[in-house]
Amino acid sequence: MKTEPIFMKFKEPKEAGDDKAVMKVVEMRGDRVLVEHQTGGTLQQQAVYLLKDLVKVKQYRINLESVGNPDYAQYAPVSNPETATVTTFKEASKVCREYIEKWNLGGGNWPSCAVIDIATHKKVASVSYNCRVWDLDGKEVEI
Repeated sequence: MKTEPIFMKFKEPKEAGDDKAVMKVVEMRGDRVLVEHQTGGTLQQQAVYLLKDLVKVKQYRINLESVGNPDYAQYAPVSNPETATVTTFKEASKVCREYIEKWNLGGGNWPSCAVIDIATHKKVASVSYNCRVWDLDGKEVEI
């Protein structure tokens, strides 16, 4: 079974930009954590921090897929399914937009994308074709 990556951020930011810094955990040893700082998916550097200075970031899984559009005689998916791990609804929206553009999907090909909380395995939101995020009551979530 594949394990989801763990992401952490500073509990109390010390420098400008630290409040937005999300780091991928590489290894945990006792009270120390080796993390990767990334920018745009590119590894910038690795660093070691005390576990007490960090907090786990909420993570979501999104399953990207398409359906055939019978209006265009499509009766099977027109893209390969993909799964992504994201840390914000804004990131989920961005990843969905990239997938839609990559596969040139139309509204009739998009079944809506469920946003699943990795910790609870429950659906917490969905992303529509226009990449807006909706809560379980159908209300738009500001991102």
